[in-house]
Amino acid sequence: IPCENKNDLGIYKVAKVKGITVQQVNPGQIFNYNITVNNNDLTNNAPLVVVNDKLPYEVKYLGTEVYPSLPVNYTINQSGDLVYVRFDQIPAGKTRFINITVKAPIEAPTTLYNIANVIYATSPNCSSSSKICFKLFQIMPRKTIHSWQASNSS
Repeated sequence: IPCENKNDLGIYKVAKVKGITVQQVNPGQIFNYNITVNNNDLTNNAPLVVVNDKLPYEVKYLGTEVYPSLPVNYTINQSGDLVYVRFDQIPAGKTRFINITVKAPIEAPTTLYNIANVIYATSPNCSSSSKICFKLFQIMPRKTIHSWQASNSS
């Protein structure tokens, strides 16, 4: 049976401090990684969606929330510097938001590297597809470096 990728899942990530998108944070500052997962396919649900986020090892993990909180068709797990959010499905045309709260290190490196990956089942007879979101965030007061990369793989 041929494998067709009918799901068009998108992932986008920003860092926020008190609801404001930032490219830099201060040493010891509490901030959020906000991950948006969109099912851009208007006719097909995206089954078994797993978002994993590799936190910078320097940050202190404080918690994860999913919005909207209903339906509760998700689980959140954290182990070391990895955060996993598994959705039973993301319905056609719908969006889910993941908010990961962390604290920046006091003795900061120059750059916090953060990677989020979404993996989802494309059909019962196919392997997973994935999209990766890679962001660099600076710790103040060092010079700002902005970078964004997105890639698709099957």
